[in-house]
Amino acid sequence: QEVEEGGGPFPPLAKARPLASEVHLHRLLSHAVMPRLRAALTNAWIPEEDWKGLLAPTHASGGTGPSAEEGGGARDGEPHAPGGRAHGGGRALEVVCQWKDALTPQLWGEVLHALVLPKLARAIDRWQPRRASAPEPSARAADTPSAASAPVAASVPVDSGGGEGTRPVAAEDWLLPWLRALGENGSPLHAPTRHKVGSAYGVGAAAAPPSDDSPAAQDEHARLAGRLAQWGPPVLSAPEWQALLARHVLAPLGDHLDLMPIDPADQHVGPVLCAAQWLPAAGPGALAAVLADHLFPRWATALRQWLSRPGAAEAVDLEEVAMWYEGWRSLLPAPLLREAAVRAALDEGLDV
Repeated sequence: QEVEEGGGPFPPLAKARPLASEVHLHRLLSHAVMPRLRAALTNAWIPEEDWKGLLAPTHASGGTGPSAEEGGGARDGEPHAPGGRAHGGGRALEVVCQWKDALTPQLWGEVLHALVLPKLARAIDRWQPRRASAPEPSARAADTPSAASAPVAASVPVDSGGGEGTRPVAAEDWLLPWLRALGENGSPLHAPTRHKVGSAYGVGAAAAPPSDDSPAAQDEHARLAGRLAQWGPPVLSAPEWQALLARHVLAPLGDHLDLMPIDPADQHVGPVLCAAQWLPAAGPGALAAVLADHLFPRWATALRQWLSRPGAAEAVDLEEVAMWYEGWRSLLPAPLLREAAVRAALDEGLDV
């Protein structure tokens, strides 16, 4: 009765489940809740546009949610979520999470596999990370049957402090919270998400190449690494995350390290500085392996050639060699210096 009248909060229904017949509960939810929930998620929910206040508090009645005048009420023609609240404006995740424990397993499976996952999969498919400033397919035209004649741009209004403007919606705003909430249930989305996230936040997404050793370039790579790190396990599964890192972080870093000359007389260390910026995303073990494979063998060879050239015993300044060695060591953050592969390479340099 509370559900059908829209006058009570969600939790009482969830608490009543052990006391009610599963058959009667399923029938009640199927008739009183699912039609409106299904209509809301099918017609009113556009994942890329559902980013403002994604986890804003919502209540079935009363409470502290926004008023109709503030945009919290239903608009004419907009489907209503169960409980009498308009579904939209960033409440999709909130509504789904609130109803998960109240629905029977069969109905929750329908919500998850027939409504939520397909809608998110289509939104991921529309996401074009490398063309963030270019026009994208209309999300509403693609996912809202009733709005096919009135497409909406992929960019959404934002308030930048100086007036109304538009910007592409970042995936952290609409996709990342869903994957965190879904957990293992979101595994069908992990593979397509991995490809898009790698393109959006991997080494190749930086305007400055890893060979650029300027502070601005290093700051850009550090920002990308921080954004990428948000998608690590448990958001993406461990296998998907490792595949992402291998393709979009470790491989390009290794390629740039291969191209970096080792020249004691004129040394540029941009790729090494860049690799260190990716520590929060890749972790010390993976980065140490990249350095061991793509840097330290040539580094040791250059050191041997420097010390073994004709007349080196008299001409080489060992203090200069020691400063060169310490300079390389100082480039590496402490977590990398603790890795066995890095320690072994530096010890080899001392032996030389």
